[in-house]
Amino acid sequence: MLLIQPSDKLPTKLAEDLKKSGFGSELAALQTFHRAAFRTVAGNAYFDNILKCQREVDLSAEKELISSVSGGWACEAVVSVVGEVKKSEKPWVVLKSGTHENPYNIYLRDTLIWSQNIRAEHTIQEELAKDFLASREHWFGHGVHEGFKKPDVLGRWFKAASSVCRAAWSAMAAPRQPQEKLATVIVMQPLVVLDGRLFCATSGEDFQLELSEITRATLLYQETNLSFNRRFLVDLVVLKSLPSYVDELDSRLQVVHGHLMRKVAEYC
Repeated sequence: MLLIQPSDKLPTKLAEDLKKSGFGSELAALQTFHRAAFRTVAGNAYFDNILKCQREVDLSAEKELISSVSGGWACEAVVSVVGEVKKSEKPWVVLKSGTHENPYNIYLRDTLIWSQNIRAEHTIQEELAKDFLASREHWFGHGVHEGFKKPDVLGRWFKAASSVCRAAWSAMAAPRQPQEKLATVIVMQPLVVLDGRLFCATSGEDFQLELSEITRATLLYQETNLSFNRRFLVDLVVLKSLPSYVDELDSRLQVVHGHLMRKVAEYC
């Protein structure tokens, strides 16, 4: 084993450089999911059908619940996350706006869900939409501004959101081998983790700009390309509040699993 001499300042300098690059933020995010018993992978690769090349997301995390029911059937509920982690000394601002569309319909239609061997699978989506609505504020972000950024520089939010949405869509489209008497529901969640400060901006009744600091937001992100044209619900979470967010994912998994068990017992 190579011992580090007390006079060797390289490890300290290297640690500072890694923190500055954001590597420390990625490790913290991975550790948060790992402590909550999610299977975590750093630098998970996917194929980007738009750029026609291999790309990576900073992290992927997955957790499942599997139980047996009568008739030899098994139920498998899975929550899967694809995420990017961004460290920023400059604050990010979510542009908050109302929508004429019912938020319930957005969660019902735009949630990424894959299912197998389930009858009346729309009822699973309905239960999830109710759960999402109950655990979130009834507003969506419609864009992110990075404070003090030069107008001609492409925002890091856009690049991160595009990456996690394409990775999530690629994972959803991947063929899966069907298994007899295994009912499965997989919920895929695109996530951007910010190691920095996050604000939301709204326009008051007198059209004056109003700012307030937040720890998370859900953004409606539209991806339009040759392969697909759809909206994604991307969660943007401040790193310090990631543990409570992961707890929510765990609760969501319990909801999916419980409803799946009831549905399989009813039909099988």
